[in-house]
Amino acid sequence: MKKELGIFKQKIKKTGIFDLNMVLKEVKGFLGSYKYNFAEKQNISKDTDKGVETIIEIVSEREIDDFYMYKMSVDIFAAKLSKVVVKDKKMDKGNLEIIFAVKLVLDHKNKFHGK
Repeated sequence: MKKELGIFKQKIKKTGIFDLNMVLKEVKGFLGSYKYNFAEKQNISKDTDKGVETIIEIVSEREIDDFYMYKMSVDIFAAKLSKVVVKDKKMDKGNLEIIFAVKLVLDHKNKFHGK
């Protein structure tokens, strides 16, 4: 029977100047380099009176064998975003929060049944 175990959850916060496009590129590069199949489930931006708000959700999975599979979600929240230029490079200024959540899925193909 398929069972999911939460094995890791980490939140990273940053307030200041960052490059949101580079953060997204790095996350996708990491997932690809570790052979995760991934998809951008959600990418929404909206203007608010305090700046732009962006929500990006990436879901991924990697099969280890017929029994084990990893699932990882990466949620990126950016608030109070505004564009700034630093050393001739366009960057973002605001609040950034990234949440990584990893689960181990047992018997993900429902092949093994306990007695």
